Amino acid sequence: PTPPCLPGAVDVSFDSDGIQTTDFFGSSDSANDVAVQSDGKSVVVGSATSAASDFDLAVARYNVDGSLDTTFDADGKFSIGRTGADFAQSVAIQPDGKIVIAGSAAGSVEFTRAILVVRLNPDGTLDTTFDGDGMVISELSANGRAVKLQTDGKIVVAGEWGQGNEGKIIVVRYNANGSLDTTFDADGFVLTDIPNTVYARAYDMLIQPDGKIVAAGSTQNPQLVFALARYNTDGSLDTSFDPDGTVIADIASGNDQGESVHLQADGKIVMTGFGSNGSSGDITVTRYNTDGSLDPLFDGDGK
Repeated sequence: PTPPCLPGAVDVSFDSDGIQTTDFFGSSDSANDVAVQSDGKSVVVGSATSAASDFDLAVARYNVDGSLDTTFDADGKFSIGRTGADFAQSVAIQPDGKIVIAGSAAGSVEFTRAILVVRLNPDGTLDTTFDGDGMVISELSANGRAVKLQTDGKIVVAGEWGQGNEGKIIVVRYNANGSLDTTFDADGFVLTDIPNTVYARAYDMLIQPDGKIVAAGSTQNPQLVFALARYNTDGSLDTSFDPDGTVIADIASGNDQGESVHLQADGKIVMTGFGSNGSSGDITVTRYNTDGSLDPLFDGDGK
């Protein structure tokens, strides 16, 4: 008989052993994000090494039982093989079932990067209503790390902009048709320095119920520290947030890198990542009040 399903036990109803592995081209593949559809199917995005030893954007969709969903691009797998390295970093599902993927692509100029946004129909085909071919490549010397959907259908991508030794948080907003939203900071994107630090970058993002956007990641001061930036709906920094729109938190004795951010029901912001203490690394968590201050109710000092 099947043993009872204990909390934390491997779910053997998923691909018979709780584990599913998927190969694309017979070489190295990696997953970076997952989203679960309203029907319980899982969409996983990342990259796959092609026969040309290049990285391709890769997407797989699984049924609830862990099998590849053959209604998705015929075999459950989709990839884009452009010249140069393409990576999928984040995925979101629209209410109509269309799949929005954000990542990075090789820029048209050698050694530059571009933000890549792809939208797929529910059957895994490219959505040609999105910029004509289902793909938008924004040549902004930047990598897309996180994608979220606004309630009005606009698409927001956060990541890192970099040139030489300079780096900034970048947030880009697109209209539902894939065009840059020029109501957002006049040109569709905003670059943010964190005061008194260098090379800021965002790895995750959230959209508050009031439409404000919170980008989360890290910056150097001089070591890596947690960094947050909050934006108004028009792309301007929210000066009600600590009070220039940005906040940093130094947690461990070494480097701290923020990887994920979530919003509590009471509006407090929780950020997680890792911190280095000499030769070891620790899980790190911070909690912020709605004004960007560390919440002393969380372990006494907010971290």
